[in-house]
Amino acid sequence: MSLPEVSICIPSYRDTVRLEKLLNSIREQDFKAYEVIITDDSPDDSVKHLIEANQDLDIKYFRNEIAKGSPENWNYCIGLATAPLIKLMHHDDYFYDSKSLGKFVQSASLNNDVDYFYSGTFIVDSSTENGEIYDVDKHVLSRLPEQPAYLFHKNLIGAPTVGLFRKGLSLQFDSKLIWLVDIEYYIHVLQTKSVFHIPEPLVTTVISDSQLSSGLRNTFAHEVGEFLYCYHKLYDGFNSFNKRIMNFRLLILISNFNVNSEKQIRENGVQHSIPVWLKLYFLLSAINQRFAFGVFYRLFNFKPLK
Repeated sequence: MSLPEVSICIPSYRDTVRLEKLLNSIREQDFKAYEVIITDDSPDDSVKHLIEANQDLDIKYFRNEIAKGSPENWNYCIGLATAPLIKLMHHDDYFYDSKSLGKFVQSASLNNDVDYFYSGTFIVDSSTENGEIYDVDKHVLSRLPEQPAYLFHKNLIGAPTVGLFRKGLSLQFDSKLIWLVDIEYYIHVLQTKSVFHIPEPLVTTVISDSQLSSGLRNTFAHEVGEFLYCYHKLYDGFNSFNKRIMNFRLLILISNFNVNSEKQIRENGVQHSIPVWLKLYFLLSAINQRFAFGVFYRLFNFKPLK
């Protein structure tokens, strides 16, 4: 039996209906030199039973005795890969068509000097089953490596399932993050690896209100807390323009949540230190909030990528 060329890594949790759709999309791939690895965080045997019913895929199944949680289960699954190429697939996403995996592998074989590949995506709303191709101008994407902090303004890459990368690159998701885990990961990739964009959609990503990240939207402790964590982790390594983007994003977050003091931040459970300029902003806000916002908005505002 020939060795696999790509490891399809699927960190799973319960949703067997969508996982089965993913497995069917794998079965339909024209490119067959793959292995399938599933790490299961479910509290029951639902995923195990589904795998038993799909034995033709020769799935390597690992049940986590203690749930690792997201994204640690992603890292664990990736760490079990044996092929030279790794394709992460979340259990609720699936391949766009039968040629998708082959096109990923073909791009990797034609670009031996590239570490990380990411494709276009077809985004489906689970509530309506309607979808559309997500497409970003290639000139904009080409500027991302020099302006990676822009991803905090807008995620131009998409869900982690759009990526394919080479084994041994030490690419891991930060287990301290949930809401911003993909953004921080992409910034690390853009700063340290060579990247290649495949413009056509090769994966279908499903947007659902039941997803963990959707449940964290507009939650102060996660949006502001995780951003401040990323701020301290990344800020010193950025140039002045990327620092400006980070400061602008923090200003907008503080404004959106109508925060006017450091005390409010602490009362909402966020313990990360805040930058000096934000403390000054709070002092000015106590006198005139509209004036304070205007001053710092003009100071940090930047032109979006075009």
